[in-house]
Amino acid sequence: MNRLILVGLAVFVASAAHAENKAMSVGLVNAWYAALSPANDLPKMQTEITALLSDKAIIELKDLDTMQTKAEFVESLEGWSSAIKDGYIAHKIDADSTMESVTAVACYDFGGNALMTREIFDIADMRITKSVQETIAERCDDF
Repeated sequence: MNRLILVGLAVFVASAAHAENKAMSVGLVNAWYAALSPANDLPKMQTEITALLSDKAIIELKDLDTMQTKAEFVESLEGWSSAIKDGYIAHKIDADSTMESVTAVACYDFGGNALMTREIFDIADMRITKSVQETIAERCDDF
């Protein structure tokens, strides 16, 4: 009987740790979208994104057939902050996300010109190691 209780307790503890790690990964992705917010000034945006990305992170923008390193992406934020300044970002996390891979659907509204994307974030050691973004709609009506 005691052995059965110990096995049950071990399974519960492992499950709770996995759920906590998934929650931390989701929190990391939520911080990504918050960092890209038009409310942030450029230096703050760059600082926050730099902290979220691993040193060897790759950002892939499938629609533009572009892959950027961490440094290239952070440098590109100057153009991003200008583009999003009159808009907003909203996102939803896919329930099937894991602690290693978080999928989100995001709506980027650039002051009336909206775009809906699916974004997959690979995560290791509580840093984003890869982000793949692909447009799924030219509007956010179904968001």
